[in-house]
Parts: sequence; C-alpha cells; structure tokens
Amino acid sequence: MSTQVQLRRGSTAQHESFTGALAEVTVNVDTHALHVHDGSTAGGFATATAAQGAKADTALQPNDSAASLLLPGLGTGVRARNISDRRQDDAISAFDFLSASEQADAIAGTGSLDHTASLNKWLQAGIDERHDLYMPAGQFNIGSSGQGLLLDHSAIADADRKAPSVFGPGPGTCKIVAADGNYIAFHSKGANGAGTGVKWLTISGLHIVKRAQDGIGEGFVAEGYCFGTFRDLRTAGFQNGQHYKGVFSSLIESPRSFNNAIGMLLEEAMGSDGVAYCPNAITILQPYLSTNNTYGLHAHRPAALAVRGGSIENNGATGAYQCGAWIENAGYEGAFGALFDGVYFEDNGGKADIYLTNTENNSVYSVRNCLFSRIQNGRFTTSNIRTAFSGSLRQHISLGANAFSDLGTYVPDVSRPFIKHENQVPTVSGFDDCDFWPTVSKDKFSQTPRFEAVGNSDPITVSADNTVLSFAATNSNSGSYDTNTYKFTVPYPGRYLFVATLGLNSVTGQGSICFGKNGAQDTTGVVRFTSVAPACLTRIMDLAAGDIIDVRSFLSTGQAFSYRGFISSFIGMKISA
Repeated sequence: MSTQVQLRRGSTAQHESFTGALAEVTVNVDTHALHVHDGSTAGGFATATAAQGAKADTALQPNDSAASLLLPGLGTGVRARNISDRRQDDAISAFDFLSASEQADAIAGTGSLDHTASLNKWLQAGIDERHDLYMPAGQFNIGSSGQGLLLDHSAIADADRKAPSVFGPGPGTCKIVAADGNYIAFHSKGANGAGTGVKWLTISGLHIVKRAQDGIGEGFVAEGYCFGTFRDLRTAGFQNGQHYKGVFSSLIESPRSFNNAIGMLLEEAMGSDGVAYCPNAITILQPYLSTNNTYGLHAHRPAALAVRGGSIENNGATGAYQCGAWIENAGYEGAFGALFDGVYFEDNGGKADIYLTNTENNSVYSVRNCLFSRIQNGRFTTSNIRTAFSGSLRQHISLGANAFSDLGTYVPDVSRPFIKHENQVPTVSGFDDCDFWPTVSKDKFSQTPRFEAVGNSDPITVSADNTVLSFAATNSNSGSYDTNTYKFTVPYPGRYLFVATLGLNSVTGQGSICFGKNGAQDTTGVVRFTSVAPACLTRIMDLAAGDIIDVRSFLSTGQAFSYRGFISSFIGMKISA
C-alpha cells in the first residue's frame, strides 16, 4: 500500500494569521497554492500555481515595465518579472552560499559577521559551473583574517574563455566592507599570455570600501582580461582604489574612486609566457576620481588609452610631486599614447592636472574639449598640463577647444604657466584653438615664442673675446629668455628670427659681434664696426627645442668696445615651423 502525505491546510484568512515553522509547507484551500514558512513571517511565502505561472510567462515581453505589470491572479503589489529579473534568476546568488545568520547580517548591515569564506565559495561555484554571479543588496563584510575575495579565471582553457561575470544592483545598495589590512579586497584574476587573456568578463554595480579608510591594500584588482567591461564600481579608502593590470581592449565605465592614495592605477602585467602585457585599447568613460592623496589616475605604459567625460578633481597635494592624472611612458608597443576628451579638471594639487612623462616611446597625446579650472587658491597645480620628456624620442601633443580658466587669484605666470615643459620640449599643435582666461595669459604661453631684451646700464664695456653681451631687462618675454644669463632657450622647434642692435659708445681698434649657439660662437654671421655708428646683426636660424641662443663678442687681441645698454636690444621670435 502506498504512503499518503497530507499537509496542514487552511483558507487565505487562516494563513494570514498563521506563522509556520522554519521550512514548513502548508496548503491554501482557497487558491490551491503552497505556502513556505520561515518561522517568523505570518502567512509565509505563497508560490504561484501552474496556471498563474503560465499566464505570467505568456504576458511578459522584453520591454515590459516591472513597475507597471502585475502577475494575473496574485493581487496588488506583486510585479511581473522583467529581463533584469530573469538575469538575476539565471545567476548564482551570493545568498545561496551564506548561512541564515550571515544573510540576516548582510541585510541588516550590522557588520558583526565576516562573510569572506562563504563569498569565496560562491565565486568558485561560478567558475566551476561557468555561471554568472549575482550579489544582492546588502552589506558584505570581508577581510577580518587578512584575506579578500578571489574570482580566479586563470585556469579556464583557451577554447573556453568566456568568463563568468559578477553583477550587483548598484554601488548604493550593494556594499563590500573590507576590514583593515594590506590585502586585495576583490581580486578578479584572468590569464596573461600569448596576447589573449580571459574574455568577455563583466563586473558591475559593486561598492568596495575600507572600513577604517586606512589607505593601504587594494580595493578592486582586475588582471589579464580581453574585452572586459567594468561598470559602476565604487572604491574608497585604499592605497589603490582600482587597479587594472595587463587589461586589453576593455571598457571602464562610470568608475568612482575617492579617498585613496591612487584612485585608479593602470599598468602592465607579466604573462605566463614571460612577456609584459601593457594596458592596451582602454576606454575610461565618465570617471569620477576625486580626493585621492597622490594621483587620481596613474597609467604606466598605456597604449591607446582614452579618457572621455567625467571629472578628475581635488587629487594630489599642494607643492608635491603629485597630480590629477599621470600618464607615464605611453605609446608602449608603438601605439597611440593617450586621449583626454571632455574631462573636467579642478583643484588638483602638485605638479599638474595632466602630467605627461616619457623616456621609452615615441608617442602622441590628444587633449581636447577639456575644462581646466583653478578655483581654490589654497590648493592648486603648478601647471594645468606639464610634460617631462627626454632622449631623442618624438613626442607630440594635439590640443583642441580646451578652456583654461583662473577663477581665483592664482593667476598663471612664467613660473606657473597653463602649460609647462621640462627637459625636451614636444611639438604642440592646436594651441591657438584653446581659450585662456584671463586672455592676457595667452600671450605669455602661446606657441609663438618671442622676447625683446634691453640693457639696464650705461655704458657696458666688452674687452674679451667670446663674451656674452648683457641684456638684463625685457620689454616683453614669452617665458624663454633668461635675464640673468642673457640667453634664450628654444621651447619649440622651428625657424626663428634674431636681431641684435648696439648703440655704440666707443670702439678700440675694431669690434665685432656674432650670435652664440649652445655655448659657442656662430661665425656664419658676423658684424664688424670701427666707429660709434649703430651696429645691427640679423640672422634666421632653424633650431631644435632646447637650443640656446645669445649675443657674443668676436674680438682679436687689443680690440674692445662699449655700448649704451638703454639704446641696445636683443630681439627674437619664432616665424614658422
């Protein structure tokens, strides 16, 4: 004889006042639905009947609004399932691996329990089953033992490199709180080697924060991925908020990183084949990188990096070797260097809003449609754009439709220009397409260098050969003429015109002058004089960035002359590329 199982039963009204035991199942004799109980909720949780489920599935369309549709027969307040719901249903939920007490702790956000072990089992299940992972709303506490979360894709075979993805409901509702210590809070590890990496990963909607904001360890690390998407990730309180290593052809969308030492770090990673894989073809879209102590963004050896929209502000420290965005040795593997398009820069401290350095690669940089604002007088960069290039490498900066503004009292001058070049000076195009406010500063830092220097004493006597003539004051100076050494340093390569005029006071025997170039007399052009009539020397020179030009005596033994400084001048300007 077969065994008959009979469950407790009751009407809808009776269920509303009944609280069943944990995991108890009862039957609703009015709706014929089963109710599953949790030991605390009156009425438990009603399941849909087969008929109700069929109606819901038939009614659902891809563009249905979850807020406006109701499941037939289930009454007010029960919404239809939309595409996002189904994605969650198809993913493995973190709650499936948390105990009942851990779930209650995560939902309450008390932080009394550590969820690291359970969450790592959840992540490993996604790898083992090749299944996407869903982290529900709540606060998940990790790292009490100095260990973070690990999503390790590195063992996925080449032929099957679709990476299980991780997504949450959004940074405001899903928070991972890391205990103090020097470790990685969330490490998503792909595979470097043979120029590939694990493909098609998406991680989105997570908020990772250090509990004590101690500024050590790393918040989120992604390593060795192709065609990855990292969306709506928020990090705060670490040494590196977000760290992307050896990531190729990937999108970093709407990152938020603040109160770290470095908001976002991009760098190469050593592959299993012994090759260093640089961050290549990376787009950072609408970032918010703010109040990071050292850099908002540091990209080391990037190739084809694009930063579009968003803001980089309040990073770095005043007077320190720090900045808003530091792009170091760009153009790795011969690719395009870096693009900033439509980014807002404000109140970054240290060297610059954008600091470009390169000792390894020829590279091109493009900065366009950006706004550079100096507002807080107590916190500012030395320059908005600053470069430090060296060697014989070719560097080019393309500017277009940028706005440089001073809304406070920190007005740019020769010591703190809008744009400043250290060491080797790159070629720059598009300077005149930018807007500078106040406009008087544009004349000081345009790409048409010019100066007019005059003497400040009378008379000035010259009695030795190869003496640099003194012109210690300027009527105008774009910033490249030094009134202490009387020398002009070429800031940009091109063709230059120089004119030296002497109002002579006396001549002993015969006097001669020539231009000096890089410390030596340039005798291809010499003016000789035997009387006190005015003498004029004119030359057109094709010069490289960094060449040094001055005016020198060209005398034989016993020859001397003196000139009146107030009516003598040394003038130079760039006339063409």
